[in-house]
Amino acid sequence: LNYDLYLRHYGVSIYRSPVRHSFAQLQNLLLEIDRENGWHNYYTSHQDVIVRSATGLSFFQKIVEQQTQLLQHSNWAFYFFHYDWLAQVNVDVSEDIGPWDVLIPY
Repeated sequence: LNYDLYLRHYGVSIYRSPVRHSFAQLQNLLLEIDRENGWHNYYTSHQDVIVRSATGLSFFQKIVEQQTQLLQHSNWAFYFFHYDWLAQVNVDVSEDIGPWDVLIPY
């Protein structure tokens, strides 16, 4: 991967974990990275998904519209786009709920 291209051109940071994680471990790791960086929410998706808008709005316009709606409410933990192909996670509420249980397989 060309990390420099993604960061400088697209503004996307890539974290490469030295080990494989279960789903629950990965979710807990993402929450830890968010806490370290002071992020209040983040987007996550399946690795085999291409995000595009099905409406007349561009994907970014749709995200801004959705973000404006979510700012009116603070009690949401996850916002799913087309099931869970793309999801926005509210870090503050997710921390209130607690960590993912790593003893539950899948």
